[in-house]
Amino acid sequence: MDDNSRGHARSLAKDKHTLSTFVRSQVELLKTPLHLPENWRDSVQPQAEEDGLSLSNKPHHHQHREPIPGHVLAAGLRSLNVTTRKALSLNFSNQSVRQLLDQVAANRLQVERLHRQGGIVVRTKSRQELLETPWIEAFPVQWRNAHDTSSAGSSSSSSTLAPSNAQSLSDQPDVEQTRQYQQLRARIVELQQKYHTTKEKHEYYKNLKNEIQLLDSDRLQANVVGPNTPISHELSKMKTLVPRLISILEVRKETMMAKRKRDLEALSKDLPDDESRSKRQHTGPTDPIETMLNLLQS
Repeated sequence: MDDNSRGHARSLAKDKHTLSTFVRSQVELLKTPLHLPENWRDSVQPQAEEDGLSLSNKPHHHQHREPIPGHVLAAGLRSLNVTTRKALSLNFSNQSVRQLLDQVAANRLQVERLHRQGGIVVRTKSRQELLETPWIEAFPVQWRNAHDTSSAGSSSSSSTLAPSNAQSLSDQPDVEQTRQYQQLRARIVELQQKYHTTKEKHEYYKNLKNEIQLLDSDRLQANVVGPNTPISHELSKMKTLVPRLISILEVRKETMMAKRKRDLEALSKDLPDDESRSKRQHTGPTDPIETMLNLLQS
């Protein structure tokens, strides 16, 4: 191990010890028990008198309120101190403090490694952030380079230090980078719009699929009209049986009409003309077979 590595290790150990001392001192400070001040009664008495005066104008309140006894307050503070100390000992145990220090050291090493690689700490956005949040709006439409940001502050000094045409090349706007930035930004905006459109379609078809799955049950599937469903077979049978039923009902109708005609003729022979006419009107076509046949034919 060279001198630089040993010096870096000593620096890390020193920083870790300093941070550990600071954390433990803050925990001990929080563990300091609370006590009632000696003159706490003097500060309570004026407040009690003020409360008594304000309550004297209200008829439905007691005009004199007994203060809380000192031993009750002392017992409450003792219980609070014990509970606080237990909670702090549990949350800030030696293992918790050691894990905190290790995490801080790991974060520091990562930052130093990134700094050595490029001098810039890059925070990579997660996929959820890239897709959901409007992060593209944080980028300007036009590329702001060093020349744009520093021209306002350096215009007065540049006139005295150097001519205006003697600016360095680094301050000049890079046309190629500007064009590339605008193209990339427009591409990202287009991709985001397509993503949101695709996401809406996905949600629509997802909801539609869930609604269709609710209908996919044995009871409903049996009643759905399809090529090979039970109800389609029943309809095919009905197509064959309905004409046969109509023919049977027609024969039955003709038989019933002939019988009714014979009964009316026999009745007209036994009754006078007026009575037979009224009787013929009351014996109209009220046969249920005829009614059913009319419904089937319609």
